[in-house]
Amino acid sequence: MLYGNELLAACVAAGVDYFDLCGEPTWMRQKIEQHEAAAKKSGARIVFSCGYDSLPFELGVFCAQEEAKKAFSAPVSRVKGRVREMRARSPGHGASMRAIFEAAAKDLSLVTLLRDPFVLTPGFDGPKQPLGNRPVFDQDLQTWTAPFVMANINTRNVHRSNMLMVFLTARISSTTR
Repeated sequence: MLYGNELLAACVAAGVDYFDLCGEPTWMRQKIEQHEAAAKKSGARIVFSCGYDSLPFELGVFCAQEEAKKAFSAPVSRVKGRVREMRARSPGHGASMRAIFEAAAKDLSLVTLLRDPFVLTPGFDGPKQPLGNRPVFDQDLQTWTAPFVMANINTRNVHRSNMLMVFLTARISSTTR
């Protein structure tokens, strides 16, 4: 959010893939709106949140849904992820959170984006999502669970990946007919 603007723009212009570890959903949404059409035209792929905190959830949901399709002939309507233990946190987490809150304080319209679980899927919406902002009793695990600091960005990333895979699958299906 603080340092990626010029690099992302240069990658899109050159048709080069852009990967980063960011977790700032408002900035990511702005960059999607700003660069998605040009990235498609140049062949650049923009991949946000591709680090340790997010990939296990992305891959976990993908693998769980693939198994659900095999077992039930359809994906399941909800997948829950749980973290049992975390030992280390990057200083980047704090810097990102500060940057998000500072930007929202300057532009209150960003608060609406921060609350939107489908912020990274412009034009695509889905079912109501749990807030994930307080401890809850998980009936499946029969235990209390606390909010995971990365849950809000991870769910948004999973929604975006799901949307992109649906569009990609539809595009592949239409070209193979």
